[in-house]
Amino acid sequence: MFHSTARILFPFLLWATCAQAQRNLITNGDAETGKAISSRDQSAITDVPGWTLTGSLTAAQYTNGDGFVGPTDYGPADRGSNYFIGGPAGGKATAAQSIDLSASAADIDLGKVKFYLSGYLGMAGTPSTPYSLKAVFKDAKGQALVTATITGPPGDDMGYPTALLARGTSGFLLPNTRSVDLLLDLSGPAGNFNAYGADNLSLILTTEPVIGSNLVVNGDAETAPGRDGKVGLQLPVPGWNGSAYVESYAYTEFSFSDDSLPAAHGKNVLSTAASNSARTAQLIDVTLAKDLIDGGTVQYNLSASLGGVDTDQSTASVTAEFLDAAGKALLTKTLGPIGQKERSGKTGFLSPTASGATPTGTRQIRVTLEFANLGINGYQVFADNIALTLSTAAATLAIKDGGIVHAATGQTGPLAPGEMVAIYTTGVNVSAMARMQLDSNGIVVNELAGVKVFFDGTQAPLLYVSSSQIGAIVPFDTATKSTVQVRVEYQGVKSNVVPMSIVKTSPGIFTQDTTGKGAGQIYNDTFLLNSTANPAAKGSVITIIWSGGGQTDPAGVDGRMETQSLPKPAAGVTVKVGGLAAEVVYVGAVPYSWAGLLQAQVKVPAATATGNAIPVVLTAGGANSPDGVTIAVK
Repeated sequence: MFHSTARILFPFLLWATCAQAQRNLITNGDAETGKAISSRDQSAITDVPGWTLTGSLTAAQYTNGDGFVGPTDYGPADRGSNYFIGGPAGGKATAAQSIDLSASAADIDLGKVKFYLSGYLGMAGTPSTPYSLKAVFKDAKGQALVTATITGPPGDDMGYPTALLARGTSGFLLPNTRSVDLLLDLSGPAGNFNAYGADNLSLILTTEPVIGSNLVVNGDAETAPGRDGKVGLQLPVPGWNGSAYVESYAYTEFSFSDDSLPAAHGKNVLSTAASNSARTAQLIDVTLAKDLIDGGTVQYNLSASLGGVDTDQSTASVTAEFLDAAGKALLTKTLGPIGQKERSGKTGFLSPTASGATPTGTRQIRVTLEFANLGINGYQVFADNIALTLSTAAATLAIKDGGIVHAATGQTGPLAPGEMVAIYTTGVNVSAMARMQLDSNGIVVNELAGVKVFFDGTQAPLLYVSSSQIGAIVPFDTATKSTVQVRVEYQGVKSNVVPMSIVKTSPGIFTQDTTGKGAGQIYNDTFLLNSTANPAAKGSVITIIWSGGGQTDPAGVDGRMETQSLPKPAAGVTVKVGGLAAEVVYVGAVPYSWAGLLQAQVKVPAATATGNAIPVVLTAGGANSPDGVTIAVK
């Protein structure tokens, strides 16, 4: 049986996303919590909250001179007062912490979670030993699955005598990943003040597919502001690892004509102030896709916008190296170099592309941007829109067997007008979930990400579209029919046709997980979600969120957002709580939500038993909601 991954929370639809997504999981990654030293003669502070320290590593204030990175030296634009430093004693200097990732277990085990490990590393002086931030992702038994490392810049990349440079790496978590161990290693020569530094350490998880999304981080230079004359600090480019001279600049800093710019561009562009060659790179772990890659079905697509100024001899190129588990290059593909000759002596950009088979055994991909043979003053060569995607041979567009289910219950069966359904498909390829949108008339649109759903000849309002699932609302004009033909279209391609029976009502109560059973999406009279920690009082009014009520009075309008005259189901509705008839106070549309999402407000019978799993059944037009939905009653 299929189960919808879409969850309803009154009064808005929320999509199942990585529970730990879009926030920095590292505790005190900027060293701002706790004390910090301000001179090389001050003893190391051994209590840096969130970290277990070994050796001399400590927190330091941004201070000019004396072996410290200063508040205006090259480094993060959003720096605070403190950063990490190797410490006064030299020698071993590490900081460690472990992070529990089990809150994201569901998405991780589905192969949907991408990680971004980043930070600013550097020093006052020239590095003489390696320094790094390492993340070891482990399974439930503590076995290492994936290791990601960002290293401090070597002397050639520093560019300035005192600097912190952006460093980063990314990849995808393997199923059963449950924790990550972090180790910041700023160890240096023993006996000397250790000026190795780090700041703004970050680990972020997002729900992104390894197949179909742009794997390059910040390939358009839009993350962080572009330098534009108003910004005094040089700005390292997040996501990339390389020369301090490769930076993000605002397009307004240069005299481009509109027709010379890339067809698609944002506010910023990558460029350099160096008078010689400069390069930057990033490493992407794609081990998650190893089965597809080793099966020979994965294609790569590499693209970029590369440009320069009139007759300047500078060139720009982008290279992708496909590496095996040992780091050996299996394939190298380069776009460019693009220079004066390729541009025919004109200021502007070219947008080369390359594609082909991803080599069997590929586990990491290194993408490198290089500016070469630069003019005396730099600022003559540019790059934007760097992208690398992996794709598989297009699957046949089809609705899966048994793949049209009630969005609340996850069960197959006859459909009712206005019912919210989940449709499981193959052959749809979108890089990220497309979410519900309204047209200029405030109506839910019936096309998302190139996808349309038809019930006979009527297009259904769409709530979301992903590569495997579509959320739709059965059109109200099915009320006059006994059967309907359901099909999907994607980018003009038509799927198979699935016949479905139509009934007057098919009620289903939404639940708090994706099983269609257990605690319901039921709200107490305090407007808080009912739970064992927040049970409903006997005699109080609860609100049940459901769908499948059939035609309404007045008649339902597909995709309308219900705001004023709230339609009610034309069929009679009753509710039992703990087997006892509950007084129905109100039943009808959910205010400020789409037609088809319903609520029933009922009083908990005074004679209801006390417990954490009291059954709730809703009946509409003689049809009952499935058993197994419960409420907590005190």
